[in-house]
Amino acid sequence: MTRMSEKVIWHFETDEQIHHSPTVVGGRSYFSDEEGNLYSVDVDSGTEQWCFSVDEYVQGSPVVVNGMVYFDTSHGHTYAVDANTGVEKWRYSVGFNGRYTEPAVADGVVYTVAGSTFRQQIHAIDADMGQVLWTFDLRENDDRGSVGHPLKITNSILYFISDGGVLYAVDTETGEMKWSLDGFYISTNETSYPTIIDGYIYIGCHDGLYKIGTKNKTSVFSLLSTSAGKIKWSHEDGWFLSPVTTSKSTIYATEKLDGKLYAFKTSGGIKWQTALPAQSISAPRLINGRIYVSNNSHLIVVDGDSGQQLETIKISRSLKFGAPVINNGIAYIGGYDGLRAVDINSQQSYYDHMEESSSDNSADHTKKYEEASSPANKETNNLLYCSECGNSLSEYETPQYCPSCGANL
Repeated sequence: MTRMSEKVIWHFETDEQIHHSPTVVGGRSYFSDEEGNLYSVDVDSGTEQWCFSVDEYVQGSPVVVNGMVYFDTSHGHTYAVDANTGVEKWRYSVGFNGRYTEPAVADGVVYTVAGSTFRQQIHAIDADMGQVLWTFDLRENDDRGSVGHPLKITNSILYFISDGGVLYAVDTETGEMKWSLDGFYISTNETSYPTIIDGYIYIGCHDGLYKIGTKNKTSVFSLLSTSAGKIKWSHEDGWFLSPVTTSKSTIYATEKLDGKLYAFKTSGGIKWQTALPAQSISAPRLINGRIYVSNNSHLIVVDGDSGQQLETIKISRSLKFGAPVINNGIAYIGGYDGLRAVDINSQQSYYDHMEESSSDNSADHTKKYEEASSPANKETNNLLYCSECGNSLSEYETPQYCPSCGANL
């Protein structure tokens, strides 16, 4: 056997690139490739459970809620597919092609983006029936940009940013705009979407990192002191990627041009910054006090307190842009040639071994790397993890939202 990349447990091979982070839920990893194939893969073995193919480009990461997988495509469709079987339940068409991103799902409603040269809208769709509830039109609000960035929901408010550099807050019940804030420099080639933490939005943009208020607060000096839609602080130096991640009093963000990882105080000051090997091309993930960032060939591990680089795991020369998703000590990373599962805890080495499979539909895809000791002998991790992004929540007693991706728990 030929020695391969250390710590790689398995490699699910695809013919086309994987541009977006996978979604890991219920022992399965859901992801799409550039050819329009949506895969469900077992996280332990790397074997294919099903593949749902569309003759369209799948936009963003799939969203898995209540046993259904929701995703958007470049031809203006939103799909609902059974997470267990891969059978289509419904599809919704916005009526035109355009630039889209992943949907958001909350309280039985799917919120999807529809954008083209002449029309830019948000559609609210019944998650069970696939019927439209309301639409929000950007052009009616004097925004000439489109929406190509993921949506976030908290406290019945939908937040998103347009390519025109406008941040919106929209009521999820009515589709009416609560407020907007413009002036952000957004790149159409990079996703830039809000992370919501403790009532504040953090957005990485082409020209810096911003903290914006979302709530109206009472004050002893006035009947109502508002912070909603107002910038609390900004670090306007560098091209910061989204989403950011946080650990209580620290905000972590990667800067694209110089390839640096920053740790900010929630008040805006810099705690530390560290240069990473080559340019960092992914947003950071925080798990158990450690920061994980992937570039085009490595998974880089940094101590969250000191900024010290702890480890560089060589994985492949063909990694892509999606941030690693970490669940139960395993990092899942997409690339030019498929999805890899990487053990971030074990000190063992792995060796190249093509495992024979009794399943016809997975034999040509999965390359598994055997460990010196059986994975079945590993101690089970019983920590609480976010079902949306896989972030560990063990540091928090009763979390109401995920501090990494902002998802409601």
